[in-house]
Amino acid sequence: MGDDKIQELLRQATAEPEFLEALLRDREAALNDAELEPHERAMLMAVPEEQLRKMVASARAWRMRRRAAAAGCVAVLAAGFLLPMGLRTSMGCTVELSDEEEAEERLHVIVDDERRYKEKFGRYGSLDELTRENRWLENIGGNYAYEIVASQDSFTATARHKQRPTTRKAFQVGPDGIVKETGPSEQPR
Repeated sequence: MGDDKIQELLRQATAEPEFLEALLRDREAALNDAELEPHERAMLMAVPEEQLRKMVASARAWRMRRRAAAAGCVAVLAAGFLLPMGLRTSMGCTVELSDEEEAEERLHVIVDDERRYKEKFGRYGSLDELTRENRWLENIGGNYAYEIVASQDSFTATARHKQRPTTRKAFQVGPDGIVKETGPSEQPR
């Protein structure tokens, strides 16, 4: 069980934002129903929040590599060329994501970029500022439009469908890295 069960919990946190939020808010309560050995539970309880976030990000990358393998991108995986944006690779292999999955993945990358920007400049950055630092944002494209409202201490990044904002899901993320999904007619909170 051990590592497999811990990895399963981390993958659950990548797939279920409410579970990730519960882990960050009240880890002990979130792990109540988990079938863990006492030492596994103790390890997860002792991991600092930032390290837990990194573990979840690693599990997210694992999920994307697994999807790439299922799409026949084995050579790309072996070479380590899997890119997060649309999962297009330099070797011509593309892993298809739904519009919603792509929007969520792009928001996770924006969170990472915001954290680096804050470390460098002491505040969070606007989409224009992040684009100057990270040229990939120039081609963020896709079917979702992205917006960032930033201040020194916080930011909110939002993704809304360009053609069908009233019928497709919208997503929002802040410094906690938890992507929240809203209904199509709602504005992200």
